[in-house]
Amino acid sequence: MSIQLARRKFFACHFGEDDFFIEGIRLNAVHQVPETYPPNCELDFYLDNGGDIFLLRLANSSKDELVYITSGELEHPARHLTYLIVRKTLQYKITKELSLVLRQIKKIGFPQNGQAPNIYSIDNWE
Repeated sequence: MSIQLARRKFFACHFGEDDFFIEGIRLNAVHQVPETYPPNCELDFYLDNGGDIFLLRLANSSKDELVYITSGELEHPARHLTYLIVRKTLQYKITKELSLVLRQIKKIGFPQNGQAPNIYSIDNWE
């Protein structure tokens, strides 16, 4: 069994009836999403792109960047997630924010298993 398939099986419990799809990607909020975003607010989502599972974190920040970080149990690769950390000013409803972010991630490309951390500056989220 491939690592990605094993990871999809291991993290399947985090997806369910409250999943939603944006830009063809399945997401599930880890916590309740607030109506407004306080300063330094962080929102986490399990993300399934059809090939692998990631943890997407939206951080309310003025930095405008996307960071890929692999973390977790490296002895058990099926149990670790790659974090997709997005730092941007959160100003729209969550569905629009996620749509803008997912379009950028698709342009850059999803990280490959075991990829070294990368930071991408984003000039325009639109």
